[in-house]
Amino acid sequence: MPITNVKGPGGVVIPVRHPDGASEAEIIAYAQANYEPPAATPLAPAPAPQIKGYLLPGDQPVTDVSPAAAPGANLGRDQRAFLAAMQGPTFGFADEIAGGVVGGAKTLFNGKPYQQNYEAVRDAYRGAVDRQLKEEPLGTATEQFLTSLPVGGFISRAFGPARTLKSQIVSGTGVGAVSGAANAFGASTAPDVGGKVDDSLYGLGAGMAMGGVGVPLVRAAGAAGSNVMQRFDDSAAMDYARQKIAQAFIRDAAPGVSDPLSQAGARMTRLGPEARVVDAGGQSGQSTTALLDTVATLPGRSKSAVETAIRQRQSGRADRMIGSAEDAFGVGGVRMASQMDDWMQQRARQAAPLYERLHRMDVPASQNLSSIVDAARGNGYDKAAARIARNKRQPFTLPEDSSMLTGTYSMRDLDYLKQGMDDALVKLRDPVTGNLTAEGKSVDELRKKLLAQLDRDTMGQYANARNAFAGPSQLMDASSAGRRILSRDDATIRDMMSGYGASERDAFALGAFEAIRAKAGAQAGQTELMGLWRQKGLQEKLKAVFGDERSYREFASRMAAEGRMKSLETVGRGSQTAARQYAIGDLDTSAVGAAGDVAGSVASGSPTGMLRSMSNFWNTVKTPEPVRDAIGQTLLSRDPQNLLQLQQAMRQVQAARQRQAVGLGLGLGSQTGNLLGLIN
Repeated sequence: MPITNVKGPGGVVIPVRHPDGASEAEIIAYAQANYEPPAATPLAPAPAPQIKGYLLPGDQPVTDVSPAAAPGANLGRDQRAFLAAMQGPTFGFADEIAGGVVGGAKTLFNGKPYQQNYEAVRDAYRGAVDRQLKEEPLGTATEQFLTSLPVGGFISRAFGPARTLKSQIVSGTGVGAVSGAANAFGASTAPDVGGKVDDSLYGLGAGMAMGGVGVPLVRAAGAAGSNVMQRFDDSAAMDYARQKIAQAFIRDAAPGVSDPLSQAGARMTRLGPEARVVDAGGQSGQSTTALLDTVATLPGRSKSAVETAIRQRQSGRADRMIGSAEDAFGVGGVRMASQMDDWMQQRARQAAPLYERLHRMDVPASQNLSSIVDAARGNGYDKAAARIARNKRQPFTLPEDSSMLTGTYSMRDLDYLKQGMDDALVKLRDPVTGNLTAEGKSVDELRKKLLAQLDRDTMGQYANARNAFAGPSQLMDASSAGRRILSRDDATIRDMMSGYGASERDAFALGAFEAIRAKAGAQAGQTELMGLWRQKGLQEKLKAVFGDERSYREFASRMAAEGRMKSLETVGRGSQTAARQYAIGDLDTSAVGAAGDVAGSVASGSPTGMLRSMSNFWNTVKTPEPVRDAIGQTLLSRDPQNLLQLQQAMRQVQAARQRQAVGLGLGLGSQTGNLLGLIN
């Protein structure tokens, strides 16, 4: 129904709501019938005129509203503020809700139609909100914003954590758009659905804009206060430091990794006890290393802590690499130079029962065995065998002529013959290359034939004894061969090891360990081993030495871990000019003043002032020294529990920021109804 203002007695303007098409005479007649002149008293001037029945005791009436809105507009201030605040959490539908509920209740008692009661309550509610908004626009908007936040917190549970500012802006924009559209639709006073839809589209755009812009503005304002707290509160400094470190881990994560901090914890465990948090970054770990480098360049305790960590890592690298080689070869700490004799005596004692039983055996003097023995005797190896027997105070009964045999050989004699051939082979090697000479190769071939025949004749017992202890010469020869692995190709190493028994392989491993130990003890050798992943030739040699892929991979992974941890040595080696420049400004406390400017601009509600003061703040503020120290302390820690704390802290921050983004979108979207009311 339209409203026409009619001049009453004394020039008082009386708004009259009337049906469409009412004549001027009908409108004036209605106004005259409902006008009640104010009563004057001797002690006070006459009150302001009003429409009959709409004045509440103790309140200042308004007369520039429609008769339908006047009951709500003339409510007390606190009542109007409450009704206006309820528009926030109800998306602007509080007036319609009140109309439906209260209007329905009134219908039960006053006998009027439901639609009439609904419109009366709704319009009165709108009158209260409109007056409150006009008289206290900022306070009303703030109250509606605050009352909508709990709804935003509830809605945010449907959203996952917001890991980036971009995702927070997307959340704020989306929720702001929905909230803005709903609030504009609910607050719309358009008489038809088309008008309400138009208002709703306006609200959608306004809510989207306010939600998207509000998130970074509030983040910046929050950062201002947080920066000040970090200078005086160690707990706040550590919380912010963990956020920055967690962000670095997230940036370093490989594509598709959903939980980079859990992956970093597993990586830190694999790197070993020397690993620090900074070493556990994803892929190359560039972001975590760069973060530590930054705080080590700036003034603070991190620089000296980094230098100490680098020295510790460098001084212990050789021992760690040697320990990895010792574990891989299984040498149990035995050194060739000082402990080889003791090691061989220990092996000899362990194998003694096997040889004692073997030496009591006789083997058939077959034609093949006799021909091998005659060839060895022809080269004089039986004389060396006889000397070995005499030195051990054992009998030697091998006849000088095979025709004197009684059909069997003593296994003890043949074992001594084999040892005599072993001694000969030691002397038949090239002193430079270590390779067997032509004669040495022929002797080695004859020796292998003897071993193969005796293994068959003893049903493998001789092979078992040799696996336990092959003899001093053979073990020394195998260990010497192991020391030369780095000058051999993989094919030669495999061929060399193919004829070894278990004890010879162990001796070879001792020698190979000595070769790797010597390389790991030199800086150039350390660099080569740390780059094993790109040293194809060295890879093939080591694979041949280890004999199985698993053992090689375990050793190679330890070398790769050392290579990864070497990146720490680049930290803090930046420009000294930069360090001095930051040191000059580090005592500057203007960040505190800049933060105050930001807070003042937010309180005044000036968008341009907020943007200008935030710009000044970010141009002035520096990461406080307590935060830098906390970052350095955490990144240099060897405790994997720090990664779990980072993970928990980041999840809490992401969840809080998502709640903040959704709440802001909802709260700012709730203002579209107010904007619509002010515009209309």
